[in-house]
Amino acid sequence: MSRNPLDKIEVLTFLCKILEEQSKIVEILENRLCGDCDQEEIPWDTLRETVSKYFRNLVKMYRFSENLPRNDLGIATQAAASYMHRTQSTLAYVLMMVDMVSGESFGEVYMTSLKSITSKIKNQYLALQKMTGECSNNPEGMAEGLQSVIRLEREIDEDNIIICRQITVATGGESDFICYMMRKIVRELEKISDYLKVYAEILAEI
Repeated sequence: MSRNPLDKIEVLTFLCKILEEQSKIVEILENRLCGDCDQEEIPWDTLRETVSKYFRNLVKMYRFSENLPRNDLGIATQAAASYMHRTQSTLAYVLMMVDMVSGESFGEVYMTSLKSITSKIKNQYLALQKMTGECSNNPEGMAEGLQSVIRLEREIDEDNIIICRQITVATGGESDFICYMMRKIVRELEKISDYLKVYAEILAEI
């Protein structure tokens, strides 16, 4: 089979498409976790089907790897794409846990913590999309984007420590089902932030 190796601009275009599709999932997740669950404008079942469509689209997007060049650019792109894949696998896991707590009333401590973390992950995606667009002609913009992603990842780590303390105080040290699930959701969101940081570091070297 003939191959047409992609150049740097083409590679970045494909990576940007993956980022955009994942950011749509994060936005729906943010709205679900941080909104008023009792006053949803769109039923969760409907939003969940939309999310499933985005995941199906993502599966096809990785086909660009067939035409990656067999050089340093191809190796770096494969490494970056692997972290995008880990990110969406973790997103799928978070959504599964959200399904498990669907219809439950989250306490204020959970809402505050989730709003803080998911909004920062969303900002990481925005910084990564900007980095991808500036990769070829704006080295300073790339550096600023990388520092922004790293800073947000550090803030999320700190938020997680604070959140765990808040949950412990709010629940008196007890751990019921909702408490357990919310801790797990927060922990997985933190993993997503870690993956995005590594992705940004790889992107900066492409």
